[in-house]
Amino acid sequence: MSGGAAAAQHAPESSGTSTASLAAQPIDLAKIKSGLAGSYYHPQDLTGIDCSATVDWASLMKQLKQPADKDRMKVLDAMTIAIKARRGKTAEITFGWPAGEPANKQRIEVGDQMVLSGFYQMYWSGIASTLGPTKQEWDTVRAEPRTGGGYVLHYSSAGSPVTEELDSDFLPVKTSIKLAASTVELVMHYSPSPEPRPGDLRRVTSVDTVQRSGTSITNANFRITYQQTGGYWIPAHLDLDMVGAYSIPIDLIGCSVSKEVTVLPPSAAPKPKESNTN
Repeated sequence: MSGGAAAAQHAPESSGTSTASLAAQPIDLAKIKSGLAGSYYHPQDLTGIDCSATVDWASLMKQLKQPADKDRMKVLDAMTIAIKARRGKTAEITFGWPAGEPANKQRIEVGDQMVLSGFYQMYWSGIASTLGPTKQEWDTVRAEPRTGGGYVLHYSSAGSPVTEELDSDFLPVKTSIKLAASTVELVMHYSPSPEPRPGDLRRVTSVDTVQRSGTSITNANFRITYQQTGGYWIPAHLDLDMVGAYSIPIDLIGCSVSKEVTVLPPSAAPKPKESNTN
C-alpha cells in the first residue's frame, strides 16, 4: 500500500471519530438547572407585595388623542388603585373614586384590572421565580445545544408543550408555550445588577409578549424599573406598550412586602438551656 493510500485510510477515520465523540457527549441537566437558578435576580422567598398604583392619565390621553379637560382629569387623577399581589394567586385590585365616577368607569376598571393582573401573573411565574421547568418537570426535560451558545429545553407544563431557550450564561431569553387555543411567546431582556453577586447578576427590565390565536396576533411589551422595599427589589414603574397602539405608564408606590417564613416543628426547635442552681 502506498504512503498516500495509507494517509487516506487513516486521517479521515481519526477526524470523524473525534467529531462523533464530541457530538455524543451527554448534556449535564444538573449544571443547566444550577446555572439557570443563579443567572438573574428572582426572590423566590418573596410571597406578597401590596402597593398603590397611579396612572399617568395625561400621557395616556395624549396618546389616545382624547380630550383632557380639567374636570375629567380631576376625576381620573384622583382615582385610587390598591393592589394585593400574592404568589400563586390572582392579584386583588380595588378602585376608589373620591372625586366622582366617570361615565366609562367600568371600562377603565376592567382595563386596568386586566393590565395589572396580567403583569403580576407574569411577575410571579417568570420574574420572581426561575423561569423554567418545575422540580417535577426537570425529570422530563429534553435539552439540545442552541445555535450561538446555550441550550434549548423542551418539556411539558400542565399538559402544554414548552420550548425554552437559554443563552450561554444560562439566562432564559425566549419561552414559547403552546396552549389549547393559542401560542404565547415571551422574550426576556436584562440589565446588569447595580451590585452584582451570585443570584443577583441581572434584573429583568423588559419582556416582549406575542400571543397568536388563529390569524390574530397581539404584541405587547412590559418595561420595568425597580425599588428596594423590605430587603427586596420589586417593581416601581411599569410601562405597558400595546405595540402600535399606546403605552400605559404606571407608578407603584407605598409598597410593602411579605416573605415565606419557615416554622420549625416543636421537636426541631432549640431546647432552652437548663439553669445551674448549684
